[in-house]
Amino acid sequence: MTFMKYDQIRPYFNEPNKDGNRDERIWGKIKRNIEALLSEYEHKRTGKSLPHDEPLITLVSLYGLFGDQSDLDSRNRLSAVNKLFSDVLNRRKTPAEVQDFTALTGAFVEVYLHENKKFRKFLRDTIFKEAAHHPYSDRRIALAGKRKKENASFEGNTNLDALISGKLSSGKPAHIFIEAKFLSDISTEITYLPVRNQIARNIDCALDLMTNGGKNLEEIDNFWFFLLTPGMFRTREYGGPTNHTFKEVNPTYSRFYCYKMNEYLDPGKLKEDLPHWTELNEEHWVKLSKRIGWLTFEEIASAVETNNLLQGDEMTEFKKFLSDRELS
Repeated sequence: MTFMKYDQIRPYFNEPNKDGNRDERIWGKIKRNIEALLSEYEHKRTGKSLPHDEPLITLVSLYGLFGDQSDLDSRNRLSAVNKLFSDVLNRRKTPAEVQDFTALTGAFVEVYLHENKKFRKFLRDTIFKEAAHHPYSDRRIALAGKRKKENASFEGNTNLDALISGKLSSGKPAHIFIEAKFLSDISTEITYLPVRNQIARNIDCALDLMTNGGKNLEEIDNFWFFLLTPGMFRTREYGGPTNHTFKEVNPTYSRFYCYKMNEYLDPGKLKEDLPHWTELNEEHWVKLSKRIGWLTFEEIASAVETNNLLQGDEMTEFKKFLSDRELS
């Protein structure tokens, strides 16, 4: 793989400059070792582990949509991205919240989201209030110590696979928080809580960041959560699979995320998994549920090709990379 050179992928790891496109809610808390991340991806791009690398597949897909990010003001790119995302939300069997970006401000991978202090307090005040609970004895011992410390971490920071940022007609920054899976499933636990699923965690952290811990609930209007997977796994409730590979064994119910994504179309189920958000009323839960979508790698590949978002050798290599993985 010779496209996506070191400098071309740098914008996916750099933080936005303080030029009006930088949302301090996301970028003002945690600093990333950008050079280390870039070096790791460069090694993946040229190394033997390339065929199976999930993060690199995510980066290649975003690169198809955004290129080297030197022309984010391109009307063709903006309209292609808007159509792709609105199609994703409109395919749901229940009505979704669809808004177009008026401008694109960046696409990023390996974004660190700081620990949700609201969730930390909830664990301390409820589950671990009276005692340390965990099936592993060593973790019970660790929890016993944490319960005595006011600011002890129970979950840690969250590593978001991808973030797409833009602006809405209101002029406010808006973001799509993305959890990407190739053949892996979502995680079902964190170190000290064996029942925390990864989708709930990502939505939780996004909601916490965007609303400033619940102080600005109107900001629910300015973000979405998308799951990104191969099309064969997407359930009928989100528009169905984009192909019928392995249809004899029903791949649309072969992953835990298939069940959780379907559940979260019901605002009540989302509320059950995020019980610490007591300030949200029923209207908020409905709105939040409507901002969940399921994007596929195949849809990205189609959008890139249909709109000629890459040119020449880059398009050739992009198509080959995804077709080698049966994603186009």
